[in-house]
Amino acid sequence: MKREFKFNNISSCHYINPGKNMNDLELTKIHKDLVSVNNSAAKKVDNLFLNEELTLEQKRKHLSKCILTLLYQNQRVFGFLISPIISSKKGVILHAGLIMMNKNPGADFMAFTGLNNFSMAYEEYGNVYVTNISSTPSIIEVFSNQISKVWPSPKMNTKVSPPHYRDILHILKMEYMDKYFPVDADIEIDDRRFTMTSNSKEMGFSTNFYKLSRATNYLYQSFCQVWINYDDSEDIIQVGRITLRTFLYQKILLRILSYKLNKASKKLSVESEERRERELKTKKAV
Repeated sequence: MKREFKFNNISSCHYINPGKNMNDLELTKIHKDLVSVNNSAAKKVDNLFLNEELTLEQKRKHLSKCILTLLYQNQRVFGFLISPIISSKKGVILHAGLIMMNKNPGADFMAFTGLNNFSMAYEEYGNVYVTNISSTPSIIEVFSNQISKVWPSPKMNTKVSPPHYRDILHILKMEYMDKYFPVDADIEIDDRRFTMTSNSKEMGFSTNFYKLSRATNYLYQSFCQVWINYDDSEDIIQVGRITLRTFLYQKILLRILSYKLNKASKKLSVESEERRERELKTKKAV
């Protein structure tokens, strides 16, 4: 399955299990785009999906179990979201995954990528569990608002986790963290608070609360500061569900967000054109 959206000079491509049906050339191209975004980051992220040394067979294997979104501006890649898919006895688990953007085009493409990956997962698998690992308030806020029954979050009773969520946490640890994080990541999970400690800095992630992207709602800023120990490089591990009700809600959000992104991209396109015209006039004057 593949979807494409276009917002003036910005476009997005969305794939489900691309390694299963892409030809070698297409597969090599999208992996090269992933690596390109990582290489252009201020600090590279160490994750198996982004390993430049993967063979074609390994790329196909890893990209056969994920939902992938790639973002382009003027046909040049500037961001991605990789959402690994895990099959388990408890059901299908979609990990919200690894998101990177090397520029901010001026609109909420973070929410857009997540909504597309989540809705594609439901269309393919039906009801699924969804997980998220982050210490960034804005990401935790977006995830909590797009997924049902997210724990831990300020929307739920914080004393007791829902049934089966602890099982999902341990499956995620074994099937994703242990396999895709660096061998020396030193991962430890607290299955009471649903937190993870690791050598986040060495893996390429910021652990400074005051430098992380802020949430829109102050409630999430407060929640993150209370729940997560940033001095110990902790991340929160959230677990939630996508059901039919969640899926229908996400489709509504996607329509609204697509309209906003189209409007914002038009404005950006006009501003960019005006800037180029001013630069040309300046050069001619010189």
